[in-house]
Amino acid sequence: MSDTVQDQPEALNMVRAAAAELVGTLVLVLVGTAVAVAAILGRQIAGSPYDSLAIALAFGLVLVALVGALGHTSGCHLNPAVTLGLASIGKFPWRYVPVYIAAQMVGAVLAGFALWGACWVLWSTTSSSVPPPLPMRNTPPARTTVS
Repeated sequence: MSDTVQDQPEALNMVRAAAAELVGTLVLVLVGTAVAVAAILGRQIAGSPYDSLAIALAFGLVLVALVGALGHTSGCHLNPAVTLGLASIGKFPWRYVPVYIAAQMVGAVLAGFALWGACWVLWSTTSSSVPPPLPMRNTPPARTTVS
């Protein structure tokens, strides 16, 4: 009977922490990038199109909400750089680092797929053609040859 959950509290805590990191990263990336995409495309969701302040506020407010909701479970790192930084200064155990980073990466990729799917559905319901590529900003001018 050594395989019960009561005998493995550290493993259970690691699973809970990884799930919290996955969900937290998914929510942060999904909401923040959805607002950024809406701003880039100039979509009017509620009033005027979003600007850079709305993007910063979206990321910041979602992060505050996630820290309040998930901070007690996993520390709410939500970023591999935070996880590695805390582990490198000895404030986080190295044995949790691979699990945290894997959960954060999976959450970010799932958020990217969800946003891509949502944008594709939105585009396909409003247009019959394939979406054009986004305009490139700050591209260098084309080279011209002088003859």
